Amino acid sequence: MLAALVVGACSTPPPPPPSKPLYDAKGIRQEPLTPDEAEKLVQGRAEQIAACYRRERINLDTKTGNYVFRVWIPNDGSEPDVEAVKQTVPGLVTLRGCLELVLEKTKFPAHVGEPITLMVPIEEL
Repeated sequence: MLAALVVGACSTPPPPPPSKPLYDAKGIRQEPLTPDEAEKLVQGRAEQIAACYRRERINLDTKTGNYVFRVWIPNDGSEPDVEAVKQTVPGLVTLRGCLELVLEKTKFPAHVGEPITLMVPIEEL
C-alpha cells in the first residue's frame, strides 16, 4: 500500500494595515459623506414622508402632487437647508411644509469634505 504525504506551507495572512476610525472623538466622520449615503438617509425617512401625504389626503379629495426639493447638507452636521424647486400642484402649503420639515429633520453626520447638494424628488404613489 502506498501512502503519500503532502506538506504545504501553512501561514497566517498578514494583519490588515491599521485603519483610522471612521469617526473621531468629536463624532466627526473622517471621510466625506457621499451623495449615495445621503440619499439612503433620506430614503430612511419614507414613513414620515408617507405620513405627510396621508394627512393631506384626509383634508383634500384632490390629488396632492409631486415635488422636487433641493437639500443642501452642510459638513458640520447641522440642519440641512431645504427648498422646494418644483411642485405639480401649487398652493398645498401644509403638505409642502410637512415634507420640508421631514427633510430638515433628517440627521446627516458631520463629515470632512465639502457640503453636498441633493435634488430629492418626492412623488405621490
